[in-house]
Amino acid sequence: MRQLFFQLKQMACVASLALASLTTTVQADPVVLSVNSAQSNLTISGQAFGLPYAQQNAGSMTTSLSGTITGDLTGGVFTFSGGSAIAVDVNPTGPYSHAPFTFESSLTRPGNFGIRGDGAVFGFGFVHVLGLYEDLTIDLPSGTAQNGSPTAATFRFTVGRLVWGAQNEDVPPLTTGGTSSLVNVSGTNTAASNVAWDGTTLTIPVQFQTVGSNRIENWAGTIVATLAAPAATLVNKRVYHNGFSGTMGSPPWNAVNPTNELIQRSNNPQQIGLVNLTNDSRGLNGVVLDFDNLASLNDISLEYKMSPQGAFNEGAHPVSGWEGAPAPTSVTLHPDLAEAGGNDRVRILWANNAIQNRYLCIKVTIGSTSVELYIGHLLGETTGPDALPVFTVSFADITQIKNTVAQIVDAGGLTDIDKNGTVAFADITAMRNNVSAQLTRITIPANP
Repeated sequence: MRQLFFQLKQMACVASLALASLTTTVQADPVVLSVNSAQSNLTISGQAFGLPYAQQNAGSMTTSLSGTITGDLTGGVFTFSGGSAIAVDVNPTGPYSHAPFTFESSLTRPGNFGIRGDGAVFGFGFVHVLGLYEDLTIDLPSGTAQNGSPTAATFRFTVGRLVWGAQNEDVPPLTTGGTSSLVNVSGTNTAASNVAWDGTTLTIPVQFQTVGSNRIENWAGTIVATLAAPAATLVNKRVYHNGFSGTMGSPPWNAVNPTNELIQRSNNPQQIGLVNLTNDSRGLNGVVLDFDNLASLNDISLEYKMSPQGAFNEGAHPVSGWEGAPAPTSVTLHPDLAEAGGNDRVRILWANNAIQNRYLCIKVTIGSTSVELYIGHLLGETTGPDALPVFTVSFADITQIKNTVAQIVDAGGLTDIDKNGTVAFADITAMRNNVSAQLTRITIPANP
């Protein structure tokens, strides 16, 4: 789905250009781009008290950038009006000194840049200056950018400061130091190189100057940012009967049960129903989860646990105390799957009968958000719960199967116990030994 998202975004840009030629009113398209820290960098130069900046350590005047750029995209033109948060990354060559000035009980600290200046200063003799810039974050409060043209966008610091110290070579030396905020300090981009925009990646050459007390900073570098893909969302969750051999539909996706659905924990308690219970002779051996915008299995985490078997006491066996379920034999991502409506399908398979006559809970975590999914299995159950809060396999289930013998069914066929696509007396054989088996009809608790 990520590729589809990018294609749609490119189409939107083309459409905006076409509309611009027909009308003076063009709808802005708000976008958020993610800054690529591997390709984005910023270098500082400048002077303090007339002394040119030099490195404290090798590499201390260049670091990477991360964060986000926010703007409106209209007809291929980005318009910036604030809301960006371009973070200047902590420089790995630190920490840096601001001696002899003591700040927060220390003479050194990590920073974005570490600088020094050494030389003669009128009235003070030979002076040594040490300083560091820390916690810098940049916004784009105004300006535009478009492919093939330089940009005069404004760069403004929203967070950050300089911590510095200085001393001369007198005996004893004269010493001084302090901090200087860069909040709301800004400069206009004067880079002559052109902006590049290919529909997904924006490259902005950076060159601007800021002025502080007794100092000038020159900033130069490159920002490379890409359209931030939307977070993955779970849109469908169903039972998959691995080994289904019916003739309705095309394998492998005809093994998806169109009836049985995993129930998702919500803000209200929910009681399991027959639609949330499968009865396959192979046990619960597969599940498919369909996502929108799932680029990689690394973008989600999956945890599995299972209930006791039989008519267990819910109070004595709450969901939080269930044991870990067997590990799947495979977890596979099928991106942009037509059979899933163009969504990204995750197929999870278990060994036959590894999970049977019990409930399975799958915890799906996407970023900082988690959901819990529940599905049950009771071999041969076709008629639903009885008057007691339990599911029970009985001779009524055998009768149910007999009444549908010879029917051709899909993977959701309730009486096709062996999942070969045809209801037959073999299905009775497959479940007969489970007659009288029970499973508690549990209530899924509300979200905490």
